[in-house]
Amino acid sequence: MKKIHETQSDETKYVNSNEEIFIPYEFKEAQRATGDSFPAMDYNISTFPKPVRYAGFMLGSFLAAMLTFMLISSWL
Repeated sequence: MKKIHETQSDETKYVNSNEEIFIPYEFKEAQRATGDSFPAMDYNISTFPKPVRYAGFMLGSFLAAMLTFMLISSWL
């Protein structure tokens, strides 16, 4: 890495591409020091196995149905 003075521009790309998530320089250094890492890409649900996707859809619909039922029952 080339050292620059704090008043010089660093010409870092701050625009996200579709392939990676922007992570500030400070976080990258902390990740390198601790061995942690953020995922390089967002989660794509279509890549999950079918049973996991269906279980997630069923859980989401159950929670939505329970929320709707609770709102309607408390309103009456």
